[in-house]
Amino acid sequence: MAQPGGSTQVRSDADSAASRSLTRLSDGRRAENRASAVVIHELQDLYEIRLCAEMDVHALGAEHGSEEPNVDRARHTVEYEAAVSMSTTRTVARQMIVVANHLFWRLPAIDAAFTAGDLDYGRVRTVVLTLLRASDETVSALEADILAAAQRCAPKALRENIWRRWFQYDPDEAAAAQKAALADERCAEIRRNDSGIATLVSKMSVLEGAECDALLDEYVATVCPKDPRTKKELRGHALLALIHREDALQCRCGSEECPFRGVDAKNPNRRPYLLNIHIDIETILGLNEEPATLSDGTVLDAETVRLLATDSRWQVLLTETLTAARDRRGLDNDESADDLDDDGAGNSDEGSDGGDDDDGGTKVTDAPNPRPPAQHPVRRGRRKAARARRVVARGRTRPPAPLPTTTQRAKDNSRASAIGEEAALSAAIAAFMDAVALDPSLAEGPHPDGHGGFCTPPPGALTYRPSAALVALVRASYHTCTFPNCGVPAARCDIDHIVPFDHRDPISGGWTVLGNLHPLCPYHHQAKTLRLWACTKLDGDGIYWHSGAGLQHITPPAFGTVDIPGDFVHVRRFRMPSRPTSRGASRRSDTRNNIDRHDDLTDPPDELYEPTWWEANITDEDCQLWRLLNPRTDGGAPSLADIARLDDPQCRADALYLREKFLEHRAVVAEREKYRPPPF
Repeated sequence: MAQPGGSTQVRSDADSAASRSLTRLSDGRRAENRASAVVIHELQDLYEIRLCAEMDVHALGAEHGSEEPNVDRARHTVEYEAAVSMSTTRTVARQMIVVANHLFWRLPAIDAAFTAGDLDYGRVRTVVLTLLRASDETVSALEADILAAAQRCAPKALRENIWRRWFQYDPDEAAAAQKAALADERCAEIRRNDSGIATLVSKMSVLEGAECDALLDEYVATVCPKDPRTKKELRGHALLALIHREDALQCRCGSEECPFRGVDAKNPNRRPYLLNIHIDIETILGLNEEPATLSDGTVLDAETVRLLATDSRWQVLLTETLTAARDRRGLDNDESADDLDDDGAGNSDEGSDGGDDDDGGTKVTDAPNPRPPAQHPVRRGRRKAARARRVVARGRTRPPAPLPTTTQRAKDNSRASAIGEEAALSAAIAAFMDAVALDPSLAEGPHPDGHGGFCTPPPGALTYRPSAALVALVRASYHTCTFPNCGVPAARCDIDHIVPFDHRDPISGGWTVLGNLHPLCPYHHQAKTLRLWACTKLDGDGIYWHSGAGLQHITPPAFGTVDIPGDFVHVRRFRMPSRPTSRGASRRSDTRNNIDRHDDLTDPPDELYEPTWWEANITDEDCQLWRLLNPRTDGGAPSLADIARLDDPQCRADALYLREKFLEHRAVVAEREKYRPPPF
């Protein structure tokens, strides 16, 4: 049945309604721009508050010996506070502060248009970051033209417009700015996207970028037009081929008459994945679909890992969860508990099997009434899937075993049991924050002395540097830096003492135990060192952060998988074994004659005690320098004679790679030896 007026009238009415909707859309966009301007201006006010405070402190003479106010402290304080307050990363907060400063001091016309809602934050950010290295004279001369271009150009076109006018106005300054930017920003990094894939980001010069673009097009041209992949997909495959030093792509048209058939036959074999993937035996056999994990906590789907397992080396690890170990041995009340319980128990708590306090795996609870400290602290809270494990035994590395040809998804309730965990966790955190507002003492945590609940220090607790095993356990508990909204992987973080370690009197300061350690990136480590922020560890291993301005945040743990040696201790102190002399007397080899020790009080870099590739992948038993220097005890590393006898090129390359990693490990151990305290 036709409507009165016909189709023309219907479309006309729709146009009228759409016009009103578009007007509201435009007004909403302008309102959003004005709101963004308010945020940027508030950041500038916050920066002025902190900067003026540092100037007043300097004027009062509180910082003796300083000729200038501590501007860096003011800037860092604003970055920390802004990132937490806006729930964003420090990189985004830092860029917003830079935009605020430049709008206030150098770009008044752009700032006025932004305040009125005529420009959005994306275009304003493009203008500021492009002109970051321009002189004030250049900015003042180009601002009017840049404002006109910003009101009609997209950000990419606007960026090119600014560079073109900059080169026209002062080519020497523009060229110098590009050269400085290349030196400061050249990098290549992998970013994980929300969709579960990764993005390779590389910063290079414009000319190098054009060369890479042309190279990718050349690789795309090595397949015939009947290849089912799009050009976009082919460019992605071309980048991987370029990284693997291949000369061509494999055409997937499937035709016997393909003109490019066999072109890829001359490509070298790709190097195997240099990854450690942890997966349960039930998953690899197809009995369930529990995801696998990389060492940094990155989740991999089970089917992909099964595919990788068909062409990988396997090593069976017989493990037990730390909670199960304590239940079986009854270590919670055993005075003779070993070092594993002293540290490992904090990584997987015990408690009731249910109740309203269940927060889905991470429990943040109100502090109970004080109780007398026990020799072995009673852990509270519950872990539905405490994945930190102790290795009971490990097998040799072996070729892959046959896998079932088809797998079926296990029919269990694992998916349903995970629903609601995040909501419960958020509710528990909110309840704890409300309780802290009424009783601030709850924020001190169960062990404010930094002793982890121990009355007497366990082995290694009074040594500043934790062992590689303890470091691995800490990083398995927190996959990233524990500062709010920081995404730096724990593998690249410092291991920080929550209660500082006292080098003069170690027993009175914070101890090197799991309950007093957490990963902290160098940037946020500085915030804690400067006492701009403070943190405590709560029940359930959550990290409570608070600032002097009243900001507070809780970072819950995220448990991963870690390999812990069976003879776990905090620090294995090296002692040179006594050897009989020719006269039958016992003497100790003096390592001071062979190694120049660091006699000053300078702390060694944290990177020196990171697990080496050899310790992480081969063995962590080769830690005695006298043994590593003995050519007959290379710990499994192939000698040059062994390599010379290999005929297969791939085997020879693998052997050379192993020997290179072993020599790197030996050099690191030798450097560690310089910092070892006596006795030597």
